[in-house]
Amino acid sequence: MSSIEARVKRRCETEHAETIEIMNRCADSITLGWQTDADGVLFTTKKEKITQQLPIVFDRAGIHTQLRTMLVDLVDTLGEPLSVTPVAAPPYVVVGSTGPIIRAALSIGRLVVTFQLFTIVKHTTHVRYKRLPACNITVKVHAKTE
Repeated sequence: MSSIEARVKRRCETEHAETIEIMNRCADSITLGWQTDADGVLFTTKKEKITQQLPIVFDRAGIHTQLRTMLVDLVDTLGEPLSVTPVAAPPYVVVGSTGPIIRAALSIGRLVVTFQLFTIVKHTTHVRYKRLPACNITVKVHAKTE
């Protein structure tokens, strides 16, 4: 992890801990009624239980707007200008089957911050979407290619 990526992750964990906690509660709320595996971890085999329900609970909790605000703050922390003002929608804020992703184009490359709330476990006959015990934050800066 580069120093820029480490700085962004640290900023997420400190200055935006409340938003991350709300995302965790939202993720927990959609797992009601899910099955439990042998390790006591909640899971579903239906991707749409995440992709359809998580955006709804995020909307109710104001997470999309909070993620846009977080993105602006993270870019500002790096001292980078934004070429456009990001909106709380794709391509800046996206909610996928493992959780939300925020991204911005910077002078040094593309900043991508992934908030993994679920993990995908592939078996030979099926796929399981498992709830992680807490949000796993991954930060990547993809260098510009010309």
